[in-house]
Amino acid sequence: MTEITPWNISRQVDTGELAIHYGKITEVCQGGPEIGTLWINGKMPFHSDMFGGPMIIQENKAVFLPRFDRRRRQFELCRIDLDTLRISILTPPRNLIWLDKLEDDILYFYEDLNREALSHFDLAAGELHTAKKNAKDEMRYYPLFAPFLVIIAVFVAAFSILSLLCALGIKSVSKLSRKLCLKGEK
Repeated sequence: MTEITPWNISRQVDTGELAIHYGKITEVCQGGPEIGTLWINGKMPFHSDMFGGPMIIQENKAVFLPRFDRRRRQFELCRIDLDTLRISILTPPRNLIWLDKLEDDILYFYEDLNREALSHFDLAAGELHTAKKNAKDEMRYYPLFAPFLVIIAVFVAAFSILSLLCALGIKSVSKLSRKLCLKGEK
């Protein structure tokens, strides 16, 4: 059996009393988590919202799953009451919400793809307990940005040179070289 992850959400869950399936499934970005519209018992109550996975169903009373915030391009942990089909947002936006389990009214979820940052939401108290992040983990992805920084530095340097040329009234590099050569001859 394939593991259900944010990158491989279960297309359909059917418990007999409850049928939930995702429609219009797409990736947030290439290789990113999957999201889709949500159908509950043949109804699509949240027309403009997209949801990720995996989901956790609480005794056919509620379903917990990540809701994708398009404006921020992040996920919010939400609870959908299955009787009223109302959404409650439980957490502020996160880059990733990977639901793990519901145990003793505590909902556990990971906030990273390596499943190292385990956070939990206490449903009874309504409290979020965020995983402690290591500063080393925060720095892990910075080397990936180095090539972009070099490209930006080259662009800024080229723009500065062109701005200087325009300020001097020189419209092409060949005119600049002629001006420099003429100054040397005088």
